[in-house]
Parts: sequence; structure tokens; C-alpha cells
Amino acid sequence: MGHVIHTAGKRGVNTRWFKDQLEDRQISQRKLAKAIGIDPSAVSLMLRGLREIKVEEAIQLAQILGLPKDDVLANLGVDLSQDDRTGERVAVAGYITEGGRVIEGPAMGPKTVPMPPDVPPGTVALRDQSGTTWDGWVTYYKPVDYVMPEAIGRFSVVEVMGSGEKFVKVLRHGFEPGTYRLIGVNGTASDVGRIRSASPVIWVRQ
Repeated sequence: MGHVIHTAGKRGVNTRWFKDQLEDRQISQRKLAKAIGIDPSAVSLMLRGLREIKVEEAIQLAQILGLPKDDVLANLGVDLSQDDRTGERVAVAGYITEGGRVIEGPAMGPKTVPMPPDVPPGTVALRDQSGTTWDGWVTYYKPVDYVMPEAIGRFSVVEVMGSGEKFVKVLRHGFEPGTYRLIGVNGTASDVGRIRSASPVIWVRQ
């Protein structure tokens, strides 16, 4: 559940809207599936609201279509107007800069943000200050001191061994045993070698 976009239930996915966007850009569902890195049948189910949408898939979808993230998320059925439903708040532990780099420490804006439903204890937030289309959005994750198995192949907060640098990127296995690669939203890959910890993104919201 930690890497799934929570949708607005009855609103569902606006299938017609996504078909129109793909047709306008002459992008087939098969080509979209290849760009995202999933099976074509999974794309079909996703765009019909029959498959849960992962955080990284929503981010990639907005990037591929070249559309504002608000439009993409709204048409995926995500309730952008949802407010704090738990009454609890979590700390903003840092911010995200250009290239997905995480800087721990004071971020711009409020020091706490609403806690979404169903997040695990210990969850913290990062505010996006990258100047990209995601600027101002909040990313939630639970800090850990090991590599969580479910972080592989997901958008995760990753700490590189030795340098201590942290990034929010897709984590994949490297070409040598025990090494890893980081994939940015635009598909750019970088070899980072060994990593100290990795925790998947739980939730994103405005």
C-alpha cells in the first residue's frame, strides 16, 4: 500500500480523457507501457480504474504526457481537495531540490503537514522546492536505516553509502552484485554503487 496513489473512490479514472490525451500525442498504450516500464495490459487496467496506480507511475505519466500534475492526478481520480482526515500532523523533515536531491533541515512553509490516512508511525514529509511542476508538493515516507525490499523498483528516498547524500528516485539493482542505480523522472539513470538505506514513497499530495 505504501507506494500506491490513494484515489477518490467513486470518482474513478477518467478513461476518455486519457485516451484523448494519448491520441492527441500519437502515443499508443503499448508505447506508454514501455515508457513506464509495465505490461501493456497493466496500462489498460490502470486507465480503466481496474488497477491501483503507483506513485512512480503517476509521476511518469505526467512527465510523458507533458501535462500539469494536477490534471493528471485529478483524472486518475485522486481527490486533490481532500483535507486532513485524521486531525494529526507530521513533521516536514526536509526538502527536495532539483534532480531529486533531499536536503534535511528547515524547509519553506509550515513545519508540519496533515497526516494522510493509513500511514505508518514514524512517517515524515519532504516539501518539493525543485522549481519543477511538482514544486510545493509534499512527499511522505518513513525513514529507515536499511534497504526495504519493497523500495526496489519504486520511487524511494535513498541514502548513498559513504557520501550520505539522499535522493528521491526510482531504485533499481545495479549491474554488479550489491550495487544499485537511481532513475530520475525523466528516465536518466545514474550508478550509485552501494546504498545505506531506501524507503519507498508512501504518499504525495499538495
